[in-house]
Amino acid sequence: MKHRSHSKFHRTIECKSVIVQLKQSGLKPSQIKKAIDAMKTSNEVDVTSKQCVDVLSEQRKHNRGREFYGLIKHLQDKALVDNDQYFVMDLCSDGCPKNIFCADGRSRDDFSKFGDVVFDVTYMTNKFKMPFAPFIRVKHLEQSILFGGVLLENEKEETFVWLVEHFLKCMFSKYPKAIITNQDKAMGNAIKSISKC
Repeated sequence: MKHRSHSKFHRTIECKSVIVQLKQSGLKPSQIKKAIDAMKTSNEVDVTSKQCVDVLSEQRKHNRGREFYGLIKHLQDKALVDNDQYFVMDLCSDGCPKNIFCADGRSRDDFSKFGDVVFDVTYMTNKFKMPFAPFIRVKHLEQSILFGGVLLENEKEETFVWLVEHFLKCMFSKYPKAIITNQDKAMGNAIKSISKC
């Protein structure tokens, strides 16, 4: 019987497949670890929770690339019918998108007529499990106007700097008269650093 070392068992295709299936069934990494350890043979060393998390992270990254392809294709198709559509991506070293900002022509035109923006990051409730940040304005009668939106890799200052730079580029370098935020420190620092330019 072939012995698999502690460092290699969690890398087998069979083990990875079981880890992913158990996660899809709703189990947490610590529960997955216990289930995998109960299924392994006596010659195999226990799998750690971190190894389970690493396998799931690798799987999520792989799936995200395929899902992003569909989103990018949709934005490219929209750009064929809307010449003023704007979208930009920030890529990871492996070529996978980490930030995507977009605004259609109507949104860009609407922004040129108004001067204030509400900007807040939502929790990761989208299928990409990434923070989503819309740029909006609330008109009288509580109607919202969407100026653009972005999927973000994280909520770090450098990510917000990238976002604000591209928002301004998209909006023809017109800086908003007012930006209302949730007072996030990283977001505030990014806005301040751009407004000084």
